[in-house]
Amino acid sequence: MDITSILQGIKGKVLDAAHFDLLKHAYELQEQNINQLKSNNEAIKESNLLIQEKNKRISGEKAALESRIQELEEALAKAQAPETALNEPSSVALAVLGKFKERDVTDMYQHQIAHLLPHTNIEVESALDELSELELISFGSVSYENGVNYYLTGKGKKFLLAQF
Repeated sequence: MDITSILQGIKGKVLDAAHFDLLKHAYELQEQNINQLKSNNEAIKESNLLIQEKNKRISGEKAALESRIQELEEALAKAQAPETALNEPSSVALAVLGKFKERDVTDMYQHQIAHLLPHTNIEVESALDELSELELISFGSVSYENGVNYYLTGKGKKFLLAQF
């Protein structure tokens, strides 16, 4: 119901009871609409605040989960590092193991290994360290003339048989 058209219709006339009731009813309906809009507006404001609070909480949880995922990825990478290294020894380390297989022995001295390979002493020592870290070889006695005596571990024997 359009109040302005009603007011235009009764402009310059004396209000009788019917017109007065009609105007009163129109204003009451308008007041109800205004009150309903105010109520809806308050509900929307409250809903908006709740959504903002929930968004903050979810953002915090997301950040915590991202941090936890990164920690777990780092832990997984650390846990897989030795396994990856075991599957892929360096070429010099494989050459050292190849000499054990070629000579059909389970132990050799450091100088003997270095003499059999076309690599520098540093490369051979690095490969021996790598094989020791991988627990494929271990060292025993030391000889002044021959250096450290290296021998294949059980794990090293299995790896050697699987590789060569």
